Amino acid sequence: MESQCSFSYQIIRLHGVTLEIQDRQCPRLAVSDGRCFFHADSPDKPIEPFADEIARQSSSSDNKDLDLCGYVFPKTDFRFKDSIEKPIYMEGCTVYGNMSFKGLRFHDYASFHGSVFLGEVDFGHDADPYHRQTSFANKAVFNSVKFFKRASFSACRFERLPDFQGTEFRDIVTFGWANIEMPFRQPGDDWLEFRNCEFIGQADLAVRVKDNVSGLKFAHCNLEGLVIGTLPRNDIAVEFTNIRKWYEERKWYQWPRKKIRDEVSESNEPIKVIDSYRYLEKYFYDHSDFGLARHFYVGQMVGFRRDPNFDWSARLMNRLYQLFFNFGESILRPVCLLLLSALLFQWCYCSMEYTSIPTINWNKWRG
Repeated sequence: MESQCSFSYQIIRLHGVTLEIQDRQCPRLAVSDGRCFFHADSPDKPIEPFADEIARQSSSSDNKDLDLCGYVFPKTDFRFKDSIEKPIYMEGCTVYGNMSFKGLRFHDYASFHGSVFLGEVDFGHDADPYHRQTSFANKAVFNSVKFFKRASFSACRFERLPDFQGTEFRDIVTFGWANIEMPFRQPGDDWLEFRNCEFIGQADLAVRVKDNVSGLKFAHCNLEGLVIGTLPRNDIAVEFTNIRKWYEERKWYQWPRKKIRDEVSESNEPIKVIDSYRYLEKYFYDHSDFGLARHFYVGQMVGFRRDPNFDWSARLMNRLYQLFFNFGESILRPVCLLLLSALLFQWCYCSMEYTSIPTINWNKWRG
């Protein structure tokens, strides 16, 4: 006897400014472990039925939204090719392969809440002759999403503030030249906020924001691998809340000393890293966190060696500054240098004193 798929779930539909919670049950027949073809946890499934189902839901007048909740996409790479006119709910999905949304236009609400992307994800611009950029006309939700490999939002356009709360970026993530807009500003809701996010890999947050967006806010985040690439324009505020507390709880307070130096030494774009460290140094200094400010200052000094605009004399002075003063972090080194200089001066003075100086016979010159 055939049984129905056991997958049940809830979705939150957005109607203007109100939210509606709906309980849903997958109507398909079970094919494996009580789940239908789309919800069965098998990474080796064919990809064609997924493309057919997405096309069917997109064109059908019976489907008010594009419901992909809980789908398990196989290892085969998949690309969404057509703009999405309906609200899309891609919540709780597992994606084994690479997935591309390049050049897509999301005309309505888009939610990826709780999905797990095991491959690379690309929301960047398309490299076709038109260079179309991915754009979100309505709210985009990435809460509790896990990106295990590279995630790109490069040149992506958000026409409403997106939600990134509890998002995990475990590899490189880039927002380079992403546009953040908010036509309808509401008090207290005008920050692009990353709350409880995990930045394990390198992060480039080179976003471009409109004047009615106050800035970027990082609250209770794990910044283990964060590099704030080329930051937004200078007058945009960037706030860090409870970052030091996170270090102390995770026993990572000593992390910056070695991590920062290694990061700038190994980065393929040291100039971007130096710009990031310059900003972070100023931020922590303004907030009287002189310890972290000093670490990021040292990171800049280490990075300057890789600046192609530095000539050999500047590099030599940089090396000497590190050797004798450890970039201002060491008190012992300059003291030892003074003692060494004093001993050297004493040795030279004593050598001159005990050196035999020929005497002059003045009687020789007397008449």
